Amino acid sequence: MESWWDEVEASDLMQGDFLKNTFVPIPTVKVTKKGALSKSAFGFYTQKVAEYDVVILTQSCDLENNKVPNILVSPIYNLSGFQDTNLEYKSSRLLEEIRRGGNHGLHMLSSHLEPANQQKVFIVDFKEVYTLPKTYIEIHIKNIGKRLRLKDVYREKLSKAFGDFFSRVAIEHNIPAWKNK
Repeated sequence: MESWWDEVEASDLMQGDFLKNTFVPIPTVKVTKKGALSKSAFGFYTQKVAEYDVVILTQSCDLENNKVPNILVSPIYNLSGFQDTNLEYKSSRLLEEIRRGGNHGLHMLSSHLEPANQQKVFIVDFKEVYTLPKTYIEIHIKNIGKRLRLKDVYREKLSKAFGDFFSRVAIEHNIPAWKNK
């Protein structure tokens, strides 16, 4: 099985770039004792900064044509790291659901080193989406040197999965299921 990833040291940014050890500000909202938002609530002061491995979700064409000052990213975890904080995902049934695309908030990508090894996959968490300044990311990639970049077809798969997560419609299936006769 061929790798889904290329290793690059380019100065350009693309959707599907894997950026290790990226600092992400976690915004907080200040609430008063009476439960109301304070005047500074929409200033989103940062109480903490987390360090994540992230994958770029912003469309490559927007990055290439300098159409965005900020870049959307989501955390990407190796399977064991993801399972350490999400114990329910030790279940092979739930992992298979992610692999098949049935869990819209999570997306599975193969390992760059061992593509066929299920224990080495990555999990992208679309439920956590952060916006980082493009200038920060450009400086960061210079510091990290070589990085992984999803190959075209897998970049499109990531893009579709992210789009499906945000565009899903929560309605009941009103057409009855087919029954075997």
